[in-house]
Amino acid sequence: MPFIDLIFYTFLAVLGILVMIAAGAVLVRTETLHDNTLNELGKVVMRVMLPAMLFTKFIAVDHLAKAFSENWIFIVGLLFFTALGFVIAYWVARIIKVHENDVRPVMCATALCNGGYMPLGMVTMICLIFPQFNGRNDDGILMIISGMMVMIPLIWIVGYSILLNVPLRERSLKQILTPPVYALMLGIVCGLLIDALHLHPYFMQSDAVLFPVYKGFSWLGDCCIPCVMLILGGKLAQRRPFTQIQKRARSATVLLRLIVVPAIYFGIVYVAWCAGWLGHDAFVPLMLVLVGAMPPSNDLVVIATQKSDIEGTMASLNFYAYIASILTIPFFISLAIHLFR
Repeated sequence: MPFIDLIFYTFLAVLGILVMIAAGAVLVRTETLHDNTLNELGKVVMRVMLPAMLFTKFIAVDHLAKAFSENWIFIVGLLFFTALGFVIAYWVARIIKVHENDVRPVMCATALCNGGYMPLGMVTMICLIFPQFNGRNDDGILMIISGMMVMIPLIWIVGYSILLNVPLRERSLKQILTPPVYALMLGIVCGLLIDALHLHPYFMQSDAVLFPVYKGFSWLGDCCIPCVMLILGGKLAQRRPFTQIQKRARSATVLLRLIVVPAIYFGIVYVAWCAGWLGHDAFVPLMLVLVGAMPPSNDLVVIATQKSDIEGTMASLNFYAYIASILTIPFFISLAIHLFR
């Protein structure tokens, strides 16, 4: 029964994403949105909405320093997982002769996972369905937040350079420190200060003086995911990637991002668990596996809007990966719950 429930709720989570994608496609098909509009919306997401989301996520965390110190293994795991994805995707893309223009999107889609809103939602669902994890929701959220501390810079510094084919050494400091990276750094600094000075009640309580300021930033952040989904759907409808994109790139991304890399990562986590390197809390390896099973980051779609010859490809890779994840996410989560006892 838990496995059936997990499949059902995972499907509902992904279905919500597909509804937003479909809305973007309809808006483009009816010519309500156009290419320029989508690109400008992508800039708003990158410069305002995503930074607001990251900033509010970090300042809202109680005991932020403690969360980082206790979840270092989660940060190391994500770094290793990302490096593994880049290496495997590069060589597989070369071996199966993926089109040259699609190699970089395949690499980024394989290595850079959705490390934010989707695993946060999945954590809540897992803690509700499985009795052994009841009450662990806050622990899981802290782990995911800790992972975002490394995943966001990886996406917007490393992924940005690889996807747009701009070597890091050729980018100025201003180009490297994009608004999302600034927001991440500012959120961590402010979060640590708020924690140290015990200022959370002045921001988080509804009757607090500064609560409207926090809520305003929070509302801006809440707009981020729907807008990214609209961009994704719009690019799918506009560029017609279903017929244009090379099938090898699409198949390689789904296979590597959702099956091969998570399976290798799962095996390494399991060996570490059996060796006692992850302690005795089964929730830790479960969270590592959960993030490893996620589809590609939607931030990649926003980045790809800056280069016309890859935006359709990136949108299509993400779309097919999210569809396939309906089956793969429940499998890896259920296997982890079964093995990590």
